[in-house]
Amino acid sequence: MTAGTHTDHQANTRSATRVDVLYCLKVFLSVRVALFIVAVVGVALLPGLKPVGVPGWPAHATTPGWHNLFTAWERFDALWFLRIAEHG
Repeated sequence: MTAGTHTDHQANTRSATRVDVLYCLKVFLSVRVALFIVAVVGVALLPGLKPVGVPGWPAHATTPGWHNLFTAWERFDALWFLRIAEHG
């Protein structure tokens, strides 16, 4: 293998890696945006349940607003997992 061929191979490998990483990033961001939309629509359309807290991790009431983009998934089992992570 000559030096020029080796350099071409490295350039092709880097280009392919860049394409793969960009694809993964696009898939991740698409899924994240879809989950944000599901969270906001779900909180807006479905009636809120009575908040059930976990010892040490009180549950917040379901309220409308943009904060649900991030907090809509903090319900049900998530509070138990947080407690386990903190206290073992």
